[in-house]
Amino acid sequence: MSGKIFAGAFGGVSLPIVIEFATKGARIHDAFPYKWSGVVGTITGVFTGILPAVWKEYPLTKDMEKEDKNAVIAFGASSLATGIWILILDELKKRAIYTFRTELPLRQPAARGGLEVLPPEEMIKEI
Repeated sequence: MSGKIFAGAFGGVSLPIVIEFATKGARIHDAFPYKWSGVVGTITGVFTGILPAVWKEYPLTKDMEKEDKNAVIAFGASSLATGIWILILDELKKRAIYTFRTELPLRQPAARGGLEVLPPEEMIKEI
């Protein structure tokens, strides 16, 4: 893989994540309750990933060399994927279908003071 394509993909993933940290997970507005990072990542992905890939004469990339165009598409595709996943995880979190756990209780105190490993069926319930 070309270094330009890797840099484009890395930049596309980084953009929504940096926005998520910079805005501290803020949503756009009460009337439009979606995260800035997810919306920016998705819109950026459409304009720099999907449109250049399907429209040969797209103004942004029509005069670019193939490797440069592929780097822009990699940027857009990874930004789109990251933005969509931020929006999906946020929706799941809002509906309480998915929760972020701070720790997984893999061990519990035993009766005699030592630590006992949880049985596999208990671990499966937790996961």
